This record gives sequence, structure tokens and C-alpha cells, in this order.
Amino acid sequence: MASKKKSLSKRNQKVKITEALEAIKERLSNSDPRVQIPALEETFNYGEEGLKLLRQVAKNEQGIAQVAAKKLLQDYKNNYSPTFPLPKADLEFWHTHPYRQGRLLEDYLESKKRYEELHYRWLERSDRYSQETKELECQVDEAKAKVFSPWVLVSRCPYCQKPIKQQGTIVGLSERVWYREYEEGYDTRGCPHLFCLDGALHLNGHQPPYIEYRAPNANLYPNRINMAAEVPFIKPRVLNLPTMVAVIHSLLVEERYTAYWTAYFTQEKPPPEDFCIGFARVRHVEVITNRVEDWHIHKVRHDQQEYDLREWIEQGKVFWIDPHDKENLLVQGKVADFPYHNIPGRRHPYTIEKGEVKDIDFKISLPHEKVYRE
Repeated sequence: MASKKKSLSKRNQKVKITEALEAIKERLSNSDPRVQIPALEETFNYGEEGLKLLRQVAKNEQGIAQVAAKKLLQDYKNNYSPTFPLPKADLEFWHTHPYRQGRLLEDYLESKKRYEELHYRWLERSDRYSQETKELECQVDEAKAKVFSPWVLVSRCPYCQKPIKQQGTIVGLSERVWYREYEEGYDTRGCPHLFCLDGALHLNGHQPPYIEYRAPNANLYPNRINMAAEVPFIKPRVLNLPTMVAVIHSLLVEERYTAYWTAYFTQEKPPPEDFCIGFARVRHVEVITNRVEDWHIHKVRHDQQEYDLREWIEQGKVFWIDPHDKENLLVQGKVADFPYHNIPGRRHPYTIEKGEVKDIDFKISLPHEKVYRE
């Protein structure tokens, strides 16, 4: 039943892409460049099928549409062939892991797949108290104990030089780290100076695959990836806080996409009202505990995002990890040395849900919160 639903959803996704591209073709038949050019730009939202249409326009059409399509394809080629080498991921596994050197990620994915297959079988069972279900639950626990998720170096603290690591990010878009609605600190570790780990994910023109992420807690793990942008950025409000600095780093995800992390560090911990929404998150949660119960404060805000970082680099507020250095050393250099200038791509939030990419209308908003008692 589950496989039938998945294949049906894939067919529905393909139909949606076909319908969207037909709508783009209809807009291209309009002779007004103000209609044609935005339509051409939208082809990047539909992966290989969108690129195929863009190439057809560049080859067969005449006039403004052809010129614009050729320019977009040239920008695409320049953008997705970086002039700097992306650094090799610095991975760390728990010392008791059984994985083979040279096949660390492959062995991890195999053990994870085995655990998930058993876990989903257990979730689908209705007779939770039968002997068969109890035996399956034991198999799930045993398989889970053999999964050792890799920690990936995503930043380094300018104040104490400690590495900041996140769990599983680069392996692929099916890792749980992409699906948290809010940060609880389980997937990130580092130093006390770390204030917030933020960032962007560039799809590099690829169409994300259909992924149906399933978990026991649908509120904590929704079936949707929330990203702030494709292009690296900083939040001026955050970076203007006392002693606050930012570090930018990049790595390939699944050998297809590029993650750009922006980590904020400070020597003076800001008050709770200056919270920051982190990487692939939409909420910040503060837990207040007393003798009787816990209060969970869910906070939301939409900060301005700035993509031209020249002034911040000149002020010494933005560092980066040298993509040429195998030791992942920090750089506080000149504007000309910054490796991430003028990267084309989405400069606004977007979501990925079951392979469908949707742009979000970005509006700056003041913080607001909801309080839940547990």
C-alpha cells in the first residue's frame, strides 16, 4: 500500500511539473519581454525538465526570448561550475562504529536503510501488543543501535577555535536534520560562544527527489524542508549585537547541492528576546522549567537577510573557512579574498516538500510567540 501511494505521488508530481511548464510556454508566446523573461527564470524551479525547455528556447526561438534564454544558461553554467574548490567534508563518527574505512558513508546509509525499513514496518502495525510486534520492536532497537550518524564540521569559533559540528547534513536531504521545525540542540555541538547556526542550500539547478519523511512525531518532523535562501547571507540585526561575528562555510550535499552555513558567535550572550531562527528552522523554542511543569515558548520572527557582505567583511565582522585549506582554517581577510561573491540563486526563502520546490514571499516581521504548557 505504501509503495502504491509513493508511486502515485510521484506521478502527481510529474503531472504538476508538466502543467507548470505548459503554463510557462503559454507565457512565452506573449511578445512582451516583461512577461517572457520572468517566465524563463521560473524554469529553474523544475530541474532537468525546466532546463530542457530553456535550451529549446535558446535554440529555436527568436528575439528577446532567445537572448534571455542564452544569458540564463550562461549564468547557470558559471554558477554551477564554482571557480573555487569546495572543501572535502571533515567527518567524525562515534569511536565504536563498525563502518569500514573508505566506505564510511556507504555503510552508514546501509545501516540507516535497514533501521528505517524495520521502523516503518513497526509504525504500520495496528496490533502493538502482539508477540510478533514485540519481536519486531526488538529488531528495530537492535538495528537502531547499529546506526552511527556522522558529525560534519560546518564552522569554527573565532574566539576559541573550537570546531562546530552538525549531524548528518551533507549525506542527503533524507536526513532528519533537514526536517526539524525548531532547534533543540541535539544536532549541533561546539562551543559556548555559538549563538546560532544559520545558512542556505543551493539546489544547483537540480530537481530534488521525491522524499516522504516519516517519523513518530509529525509536529517535530514535518514532511517539508524550510530554507532561508540559496545564496549565503547574514542577518544585520543579529550581526549588530555586541561582540557578534559570523563565519561562512560551504560543503557539497549528496554531491549535488551546496550548503552555505552562517554561524554566529559572541562573547556576550544576548537576552532571550534577541533570539535567531536557525538553519532549516521556522521557530525558536525556549523551555522554562519550574517545580510543577514545563512551559514551552515557541517564537517566530522573519529577519532581513543581506547578501552583499562587503561592508561587513571590511568591518571585520565576517570570517570564512578557507575552501583551499585542508585544515579548515579561519580567514579574516580582504573583500577581494572572499570566495562567495555574486553567487546567483534564490535570495528569498523556499520550501521543498515531496520533491516540489516552492518560493516563499518574504516579509520582514517583528517577533511573536505562543506559550504551551506541558
